[in-house]
Amino acid sequence: MKRLFTVLLCFTILLSAFAQEDVRSMGIGGYHVTDTGDIYTLLKNPASLAFADKHNLWLNFQIGANGPLEKYVEIGYPIIDELMNSSNDETQDEQPDETTDSESMKIEQEIINIVKENNGLATGLNMVGPLNFGFSKNGFGFLFTEEIFVDANIPSISGGSLNVGLDASLLLGYGHKIKLGKNHNLSIGVSGGVISRAVNVGITGSITEIIDTVNALSENIENLPVTSMLGYTVNAGLHYNFANFISVGATYNNILSTTQTIDIPLNEEELQIDFSKGLKSKLEPSLAVGVGIKIPTKFTLGIISSWTAYIDHENVLDLFAKDQLGKNPILGLNAGTEVVLLKFVSLRAGINESYLSAGVGLRLWALNIDAAIYGSELGIEPGAKPNLNAAFSISFKR
Repeated sequence: MKRLFTVLLCFTILLSAFAQEDVRSMGIGGYHVTDTGDIYTLLKNPASLAFADKHNLWLNFQIGANGPLEKYVEIGYPIIDELMNSSNDETQDEQPDETTDSESMKIEQEIINIVKENNGLATGLNMVGPLNFGFSKNGFGFLFTEEIFVDANIPSISGGSLNVGLDASLLLGYGHKIKLGKNHNLSIGVSGGVISRAVNVGITGSITEIIDTVNALSENIENLPVTSMLGYTVNAGLHYNFANFISVGATYNNILSTTQTIDIPLNEEELQIDFSKGLKSKLEPSLAVGVGIKIPTKFTLGIISSWTAYIDHENVLDLFAKDQLGKNPILGLNAGTEVVLLKFVSLRAGINESYLSAGVGLRLWALNIDAAIYGSELGIEPGAKPNLNAAFSISFKR
């Protein structure tokens, strides 16, 4: 069992959690406040629901990874050897404890080498769905999503953290269109929802301490640090559209918000959860602005079904931040484009946090397959600490 937990920990360091973002958006440089192309319009800008077509999401499964992906093989080899030789180890004369300790030390050393070579390691695993569903119609939107994540952040061999948890959220929104003239339309929208980190297991310490803690779980979980968070958020947005050609939008996220976080003691006979006694906090507000253009495609004789382009800043409040140690505002810029061919194949490209992104999508009636790869910045300046991300999803939606 000890060997099993060591191997599982190593897999969590091979794969990475990312923000709960749909794969299509990842390929076009992130969320864009004027994008009305899918059910996730509700997350981008509630006002855009007034311009969105009818969308239904019945099922979605999404998995993603980030980190120094090119280094994963270096960790993967000892893990594969561990799994393949585990059955043979049982028949050898060497003491089981000595064998397990030796194998664990080899894997641990591989992780330490990766941390040293990359000046730290931030990686994990993210899985969204399959309980991911919603709809949007006539300006109304509804979306439920859940996510299982494993997140490892190891800035040095002497200190780091490992978090495993389950997130769930329920969001409702409405966008109301106001006709200003023949080609001028404005919409205002509001959204609100319940957010939760139902379970979060957090382990901190050196690499050795984290591995030892995970190994000890097979024998004792009573002292495991477990927390739970519950909260709400309210957002508002504007969306102006001219002649169904150019759009300008803005979204103010977390106008109102609060969260309650509590510890969950596993060593008590009766588990009692009382959020009223938890630690109260608020989500940071942000103001995203953006422009979108629908490029005419009649000249392509139907080969190009649609062509859209976007440019946004995810939080213009960063431009006025007084904290000199904060994130460089240029990292908030993102841009992207999507070309749909024959209503079947989508080609995507963009820039996110000063790094390129690319994606592709296939649509077969209600079956949608999407993949994306993109860069992100873990530091506060462009190029300080780049991180490579990859994601894949299979969904049933219209």
